[in-house]
Amino acid sequence: MPAFWTTPLPGGVGQRIKAGLFNLAVTAIQELQDDTNRYFMESARSTNQSISAATWTTITTTVVSDPSGAYNGTVYTVPASGIYVCTTKVRPADASAANSICQGVNTSNVDGPWMAWLDTMQASTGKRTTITNTRILSCTAGDQLRLYTYADSAYTVQQASLVIYRLSRA
Repeated sequence: MPAFWTTPLPGGVGQRIKAGLFNLAVTAIQELQDDTNRYFMESARSTNQSISAATWTTITTTVVSDPSGAYNGTVYTVPASGIYVCTTKVRPADASAANSICQGVNTSNVDGPWMAWLDTMQASTGKRTTITNTRILSCTAGDQLRLYTYADSAYTVQQASLVIYRLSRA
C-alpha cells in the first residue's frame, strides 16, 4: 500500500483525501454501471439518395437500433446533455463522376472542421470510395444532430451509416 495511505497527515487531511478518492472511485464505478447514462443510436442507408450540386443535404437513414427513440431517420434529438461520439460513413455510387464531396454531423449545415472532404477523382474509374468521419462533441439535451453532405456536382449516395453514442455526462 502506498505510504500516502498509511502516513498520517496533520489535521485529518489524510482522511479527507482518502474519503475524497474513495467517493470519486465509487461515483466513477456507478456511472459505468448505470445503463441510463448511456445513449446509443445506429442507423444505415442501403438505397440510393440523389444529392443536388452545391446544396447542403441531410442524408436520411433507417434506424437499426435506437433504444431511446431519439432518431427519426433525419434528426437525432440529443436526449441528455453529455459528451457524444458520432461516426459516419458515406459511399458515393460506384463509378461516380469526379467530384469534391464532404459529409459530417452537426447541428447546422455549415462547413467546418467537423466535415470530412474527399476528392473522388478515382471513383470515375469504377473504384469504390467511402468517406468516413468521427467526431466527439459536447451536446446539450435537445440539440438536433443531422448527417449532412455537400458536393460541387450532383451525386448519388449509395450507402450511408450514422452511429451516435454518449460517452459521458456533461
